[in-house]
Amino acid sequence: MACCGAANKCTFGAVACYTSDYNNGYNYLLTTGNDKYANCFGGYWYDLDDYNWMCTYGIGTTFSYVAGAESAAFGEYPTGTSTQCCGDDDGENRVYERQYPSGNPNGVAWIVANTRCCNSNTDVLNGDEACVPGQSGTYTAILAGPGGSGYTGNDRYATPITWGYGDENPSSWLDCDRGDGTTFCPNICSSFMKAGEWGIGEYPDTSTQMCCGDDSGENQVFC
Repeated sequence: MACCGAANKCTFGAVACYTSDYNNGYNYLLTTGNDKYANCFGGYWYDLDDYNWMCTYGIGTTFSYVAGAESAAFGEYPTGTSTQCCGDDDGENRVYERQYPSGNPNGVAWIVANTRCCNSNTDVLNGDEACVPGQSGTYTAILAGPGGSGYTGNDRYATPITWGYGDENPSSWLDCDRGDGTTFCPNICSSFMKAGEWGIGEYPDTSTQMCCGDDSGENQVFC
């Protein structure tokens, strides 16, 4: 309890008075753990998980009211795929489905720019909108397209990296056809190689060297 200048303010601790403001939707950083951010309205504290507008309308916040993409509960998400305010509790991180660099050439074909909540800010979303840990230092391409092994389009395999962007979620996907052929997809192809015939996967011709095997219809054949 504290003595404040208006009856509709909220208190936290012994001395702090926080403004109640419906129009601006202020979200206050109070502590760490669950409900580290909360909204003061009409003299009462509100959990941002309870109201979409309180979650997304706060001044200076980077929250989204989105579904989780984990396999189990995290933060205050009661299940891994519940819909809550992402970021008001510890262990909640807004994560994007995106590629590096953005756009083509050699983009990841199935990217649709979804946003979900994950338990790590270095995760990235795969084609099934599930959280996948980003990689750094040593890279391994993984089945990442929608439907996993059942996906038959380009970029069935791609590499999740922990860099590429300068915001709260730096991670992204890298097309295996980028780089030198050994750094980002050594488990898919031993080295970049040319296509032996036209119309193979993402090969534009028979002279360009690319990763053989990350796209449907590409198969390494040894003499």
